[in-house]
Amino acid sequence: MGRRTGGRRTTGRWGWRAPLALTGSLVASVQVAWLVAGLESLGDPLERVYAGLFVGVVVGLGLLLASLLAPDFRHVLGRLAVCLIPLTSLFAVSLGSGG
Repeated sequence: MGRRTGGRRTTGRWGWRAPLALTGSLVASVQVAWLVAGLESLGDPLERVYAGLFVGVVVGLGLLLASLLAPDFRHVLGRLAVCLIPLTSLFAVSLGSGG
């Protein structure tokens, strides 16, 4: 599985980076899709769903790419936090206002 160094197992360079980046990007894409689909400025409900899905996929892939290209684990956490903290706040406000 992983390398052995000094009696402990390490999972190498990708250890927790890939699963964390994937999970964070999925959460961000769902939140963005929900927020965009809830916009009242888009007229047709089907148009809102398509816009939410498209924007959610683009944001999720962009965040996944940015997280996977991060040089180390701290940068992955920082990039995910910069994206997820404001999104979670907007998502909570959206749920609270019935949107």
